Amino acid sequence: MGVGLSDGTSYPDEGSWMASTMPVGGPQEPAGALKSSGGTQTPGNGEKAENLPNIEDVPHHDWVENLFSTAGKAMALPGDVLSGKVQPGSIQEIERAADLAGLMVAGPAPVASKMADGTLGSFAGVTSRTLDKGALETAQAAEREAVHPDEIWQKTGFFKGADKQWRYEIPDEHAKLNDRGFTVNTLEDPNAGGEINKLYTVNNKTKTGSTTSQITRLPDILDHPELYDAYPTLRSTKVQNFPYPTESKGSMDTEHNVMYLAKDLAPEYIRSVVLHESQHMIQKMEGFARGGNPSEFKDQNLMASELYRRLMGEVESRNVQSRMNFNEAKRWFNSPRSTEDRPRFVQIPANQNGPAMLPR
Repeated sequence: MGVGLSDGTSYPDEGSWMASTMPVGGPQEPAGALKSSGGTQTPGNGEKAENLPNIEDVPHHDWVENLFSTAGKAMALPGDVLSGKVQPGSIQEIERAADLAGLMVAGPAPVASKMADGTLGSFAGVTSRTLDKGALETAQAAEREAVHPDEIWQKTGFFKGADKQWRYEIPDEHAKLNDRGFTVNTLEDPNAGGEINKLYTVNNKTKTGSTTSQITRLPDILDHPELYDAYPTLRSTKVQNFPYPTESKGSMDTEHNVMYLAKDLAPEYIRSVVLHESQHMIQKMEGFARGGNPSEFKDQNLMASELYRRLMGEVESRNVQSRMNFNEAKRWFNSPRSTEDRPRFVQIPANQNGPAMLPR
């Protein structure tokens, strides 16, 4: 499924995040540097490529020692942020993130390859009923040939998430709310010239034809045939109002397949929340990296909210919201990775055996 940015900030890749932390003008390109079609700097005769270490004044053994010292610190960054050794958003994190981004581009092949394959360290998956196995096999073959992920996405519709698992996108642009699952309250806004606003609250009972059900399920509130064809289990997802006071707008009990929603939400907002929470259920079914709760970080003496937002499953579910109104052309030109609101190298995995409740 597709997905909106929560804070208006998007970093398509490591390079754009780095650019946001650099002085105006950015780094200076060395004279004579040539660019290959892939955008990688290639040196000419006697010229140095950008991003490669400057070793002219450093003894060889010192350069090797410095390189692997930098690599070790950079690769340990996500774990150090999680443990509290490095504060999120601190100068130390930015510097080490810069080292990590540089190593990904210019580091020695063994280091770069290990970071790239993840050994240091709504979107549908391969168990969905509507999986195109042929397209997946093409994507896997292209990856083995080192084809750029964006090109694989554009040609096959498949991409890998931050957890290194293959996914494809179920378009959400035509998904719409079903009024039968809601009580719709209309309020006149005196500050908007008498404009009528609609607020939606989940019904305790839903009526389809002559049948009245005591249980509201996901299809009662969301019309999205493509989603249910891919994941029939979502047809049985129960939808209820929160049974306790909370500031959360939605959560997904993945163990019991129950979605909880707040009362009196604007229709476009509740559509966004429903798609976000549905993605958490897909994560459970596919074994994707899950979302979480800020309370998981309460003992870390850190910025709990920021660490929560860096969880791979939360980044993915927000990404679904970001892309929910994308048409086919916009999806094609904007790969799912490019619309994630946290760059891959600062995203963190969650304990897969943690709590099932995933407040938004």
